[in-house]
Amino acid sequence: MDGADNEDHGATGRPMAGDFATDRNKIRSDCDAYLNQKWSDQALRITYDAPKFTVLSVSSIQDQTLDKVNDCDLWDNPANEKINPTTIDSTRYSQELRIFSTTGGPFEWLGGMFAFHEDSTFNYKYEIVSANMVYMNPITDVETDGAAIFGQGRVQLTDKFHATLGLRLDYQTSKGDLSDAVQGKSYSDTIDDCEFLPKGVLDYDVTENIMAYVSVARGYMPGGFDWGNTGTKETFSYDPEYTLNYEAGVKSTWFDNRFLLNLSAFYIKIDDKQVSQMHPTLAILNISNAAEAHSTGVELTVEARPAQGLSLFAGLGFNEAKFDEFNAMVNENNQLVQKDYSDNYLTYAPKYTYNLGVQYRSPMGIYGRVDFLGTGEFYGDAANQAKQDGYEIVNLRLGYHWKKLDISVWGENLFDEEYQTFLTPFSNTIVGHDGPPRCFGVTLAVTF
Repeated sequence: MDGADNEDHGATGRPMAGDFATDRNKIRSDCDAYLNQKWSDQALRITYDAPKFTVLSVSSIQDQTLDKVNDCDLWDNPANEKINPTTIDSTRYSQELRIFSTTGGPFEWLGGMFAFHEDSTFNYKYEIVSANMVYMNPITDVETDGAAIFGQGRVQLTDKFHATLGLRLDYQTSKGDLSDAVQGKSYSDTIDDCEFLPKGVLDYDVTENIMAYVSVARGYMPGGFDWGNTGTKETFSYDPEYTLNYEAGVKSTWFDNRFLLNLSAFYIKIDDKQVSQMHPTLAILNISNAAEAHSTGVELTVEARPAQGLSLFAGLGFNEAKFDEFNAMVNENNQLVQKDYSDNYLTYAPKYTYNLGVQYRSPMGIYGRVDFLGTGEFYGDAANQAKQDGYEIVNLRLGYHWKKLDISVWGENLFDEEYQTFLTPFSNTIVGHDGPPRCFGVTLAVTF
């Protein structure tokens, strides 16, 4: 196979160094890799407006299926052909009910509840085609139930000073059952999370058009199950990840709202960071919890509207996201070695990002937009061995909008910049997925 579909990550990644390295968008494969996805979403939204408050109900059902095959050996050697067929079936039901004030005034409030139920089945197979055998075939059933109650109030302390307090009580329980008839293994585990998630904001109106604020909030990412391998009972599940988020900033508008400028700084403390890495003895990709990490940075956004229909906009962000404490066991020459990854960068966290753009919409429905997007260097693994250098992309769109009809012609990555969206060490090389090359298209949309 000579090429790969960049939008289809069922296509095999390519070795980027060593004797088996291939050119951009070229892969050597002895299987027909593919990725097929189907999903459907249905939602029912009901609102009731009372004189002083509104009640909102959102009910939804989501169904998703995935069927894919990857080439595991990343080469077209028929004597060593390996594939990993994978199917995923998932159904999720959710219900949210919230009530919030609509009268304005010195005190604004909202409250509500949320609940969901999700059933998922993951069927993963590691097949050695050249030997006519299946090495492992874990089939994992996961059933998850969750519920939350939440409330928030914003009070006017003075003419210019406001305080917001919020609290969310979040509960989630997941039961996972894995069975692998090939390996002769089966095990189960249950993950229960009950978290208090407070939030506080203080904001001050410096002038009518300038507002300064500080905020602090606690967040978390639930634990889960590592269904993509058989492994052991100890590697089957991983714990939640916790964050404490601090932010301070200024939001402002100038010149009769023709110029917008926002500036913010943030610091995020991360505990039990979830990390995906190669297990030192099982030769499988495993999700586990590192010790501590942080992310700190600044963000600037500006927008100018010098004339009707014309917008100029730009953004700039700097971010330092590193492990503060993380000792990992790795396999080097069949020897277990402890590595200290403290001060290494977190994966897929660019050191900087920026964007420049211009957009124009005429009263006649003709519009155009140009975006210049920049991304700084980042790493694809905790060891910081797989590195993507900084890159820039230019996108263009021209179109016409009339009533419910919209048609546009567009070009993405106009200068055909080479970059990777996924990077990881593999055997004695680095494997990557190439970002989309220069491409053009036409989009026709009709709204009802």
